[in-house]
Amino acid sequence: MSERFRRMASSDIASVVLDLDRWASGQLGSKLTWAILEERFGFSRQSLQAKPEIKAAYDLAKLAL
Repeated sequence: MSERFRRMASSDIASVVLDLDRWASGQLGSKLTWAILEERFGFSRQSLQAKPEIKAAYDLAKLAL
């Protein structure tokens, strides 16, 4: 198993959603990918996408961009 990623806590989910909200409002630029979120937060795309709150916020941010 890869040591690169760690388990996601509820505070991590809230932090990712908050950043995605900032992305949606244009505060963090216009390029948003799962790879950017992986690098920024240290979680795999699969882990991020598996959380409904994060997936919904990501989808909204992509629509806003």
